[in-house]
Amino acid sequence: MEELRKKVGEYCSNDGAGFYFFVVEEMVNRFLEFGSNGINPFSILKDEVYDGVGNTAKRRFTDGYERMLAVMEQVVNVRIVKFYQSYSKYWLDDKVKKGVCHFLVIDDRLRWVRT
Repeated sequence: MEELRKKVGEYCSNDGAGFYFFVVEEMVNRFLEFGSNGINPFSILKDEVYDGVGNTAKRRFTDGYERMLAVMEQVVNVRIVKFYQSYSKYWLDDKVKKGVCHFLVIDDRLRWVRT
């Protein structure tokens, strides 16, 4: 969580990002617990989420908070089909999708604030 706070700064607590982050972190831990036969399902999920929100994140915004809000609004509309748990509303709800966006920030694939 500390790494996430460093990346997103003051915006981390304003949208429930900590909660979304921990929801996804728990999901990742379950992948590790049950094994994935050499396939990294979380990478597949991150790729699908990025494909759905990347263009939104690249648009011009007045500040990083506005960018984050726009990405969060977009990600709930992203249709996930390659991720093997995409059929389950219990595994892949809007909170998970939002949490994945914060993991993409950690991976430097998304940025809320331009540097």
